[in-house]
Amino acid sequence: MDRVIFQAQLEMLDQMMEWISTHVDRMGFAPVESKKIQLAMEEALVNIISYAYKDDKGTIELICNEYPSERIAFTIMDKGASFNPLLRSNKISSDISIEEQEEGGLGIFFIRQLMDEVHYERQHPYNILTVTKQLICR
Repeated sequence: MDRVIFQAQLEMLDQMMEWISTHVDRMGFAPVESKKIQLAMEEALVNIISYAYKDDKGTIELICNEYPSERIAFTIMDKGASFNPLLRSNKISSDISIEEQEEGGLGIFFIRQLMDEVHYERQHPYNILTVTKQLICR
């Protein structure tokens, strides 16, 4: 297990993604699977940075659990406003354009599509989002 804390600021996103990429690369994911993990994590992190703390400053704690030859799990913890993204609809309506979709519902939809497991829990004062990707042998 590896853990790190960053300021919840867009300026820190590149450093967060570099930390994530290091773990994903070490696991040996195929490039397409690596990209899926990175897209899902970036989406989750941007949402937390943009909405969790409103106008206050806060932090994001990232935890990585590597299970060699099996899977990788990332946990994102923040002390922002309580928000369970999994309560959002996990469907996109084909009757309306992407621009007209319910705001806030697309990010978690994409995270669910890109990752194998997505879990949320609230342990006061933390929002805890855990995403898991299975390692598919090349």
